[in-house]
Amino acid sequence: MRLQDLLHECIIGLLANLDLEKIRKITTMIYRDLEYVQEKEKVAFNMFIALYKL
Repeated sequence: MRLQDLLHECIIGLLANLDLEKIRKITTMIYRDLEYVQEKEKVAFNMFIALYKL
């Protein structure tokens, strides 16, 4: 089972027991966390590339 499939199954299981307000809050948190990770990924990549530009 791929990680994406496992995550999908976990999300479906969680959502089945939550009300819409909790789902909205969780979705917002996930979105913010993904943005944070993407930004840190960019910084790490740029720092890695900077070593070779010297």
